[in-house]
Amino acid sequence: MKSPFAPGFVILALMAPAPGLAAASSEQTASIGAARGHYDLAKRAIAGENYREAIAALEQAARLDPENPEFHNLLGFSYRMSGNLDKAFGHYRRALDLNPRHIATHEYIGRAYLMKGEPERAYEHYLLLEKYCPELCKEREMLGAAITQYPWSPPLRTGRSY
Repeated sequence: MKSPFAPGFVILALMAPAPGLAAASSEQTASIGAARGHYDLAKRAIAGENYREAIAALEQAARLDPENPEFHNLLGFSYRMSGNLDKAFGHYRRALDLNPRHIATHEYIGRAYLMKGEPERAYEHYLLLEKYCPELCKEREMLGAAITQYPWSPPLRTGRSY
């Protein structure tokens, strides 16, 4: 039996945008581009361990593109490295709400739980990393090493530069 759909209909249906997915407006595109500029500034600030500057740039980026989990992940990282665990956890949770499989966030929130003295919570994120990246995964290896070395002696860094 022949299909009731003509081949041309199928091609047109495949070319149509998915329902609910509209093209970004020029204003949205500009906003995302500006957010990316702030993000690049923040990465340079993090590399220089200037977390106050990184936080300012990332807050701007997150205002312009609030649905970007990487901005929230790096805000969490910068707040953690600044010693503000409450704000760090808030941003890590937001990043995981946006992308539950965000590998770097699982590593970083695990490190934050170690800093807070909750190694069992850090281990929960290690197990998620085992699930989400079973192959070679530097984030899983780094969190695993931090858990193994817990409790840390003062000179041990609690995060990587980025």
